[in-house]
Amino acid sequence: MAYGLMVTQLFLVQSFKVRVLVNQLTNKIMAVLKKKTSKLRKPFYETGDKIGVLLSVSSELKDSKLKELVKKLQEVHNKIYKHLESNYIWD
Repeated sequence: MAYGLMVTQLFLVQSFKVRVLVNQLTNKIMAVLKKKTSKLRKPFYETGDKIGVLLSVSSELKDSKLKELVKKLQEVHNKIYKHLESNYIWD
């Protein structure tokens, strides 16, 4: 019985060590991915801000064609966000 208990304890210790190593490796991978996507963040969010300004100005000008085009641009920007969110470590 003592042998079985020792084997179980050894398995649990080894299993815990493996989980710790996997977590450490996962954290390192995520850090590398976040670093790589950091070059995308600033231009992406700046572009979104500028689209918001364009939308506001087109409303002030009462230019329906411009507003329609800016909304299409905003839709594309949203699609880019969804792509980044699903394929990279994003927000």
